[in-house]
Amino acid sequence: MVTKTTNKSFDLKRLLEETIKEHEPGIPYPQANDLDKVITLVTNFNSAKLSDKQAIADYFEIEKRQGDYYANAGIYLGLLQRVPSSTKFALTENGEKIARSGDPSQRNLLLLKEMLKKPSLYAIIALFEKNNRDSSSLNIDILTSIIRKYRLELNSNTGRRRASAVKNWLRWIEAL
Repeated sequence: MVTKTTNKSFDLKRLLEETIKEHEPGIPYPQANDLDKVITLVTNFNSAKLSDKQAIADYFEIEKRQGDYYANAGIYLGLLQRVPSSTKFALTENGEKIARSGDPSQRNLLLLKEMLKKPSLYAIIALFEKNNRDSSSLNIDILTSIIRKYRLELNSNTGRRRASAVKNWLRWIEAL
């Protein structure tokens, strides 16, 4: 059996042990594929005036619908919040921490900690760690079943699309 060498820039096993999970957020499950864009959104939120989905879409040169995906991912991960009675977004306290961090490794770690607080992501990342941090060991069907365990409202087709985004998130963790 070939064992994959894991990146030891952070102790994922320890992070899993220390994490206190929250409730699964009652907002749409993320479908933003690129966590680096989520970080860029947060770190440039104030300077680029990224307070609505159109501004986000324009900034990343993507469709408005996709701008909404990234805003919703930021909300799901606890980095953004909706401004009441508005179509605008604002940074949360955790989003501000990431935005203020000048160290990319620290930003990545802060984001990973936020991810682990979400029960479905915790379960997926724990299995990912158990499988030696190998995203290829977790196929879309496995990820879909875990997501749907926590998000009963998702049908199998929608669950598969969300699992595809999460698969990209696992690849992001692999690259850390």
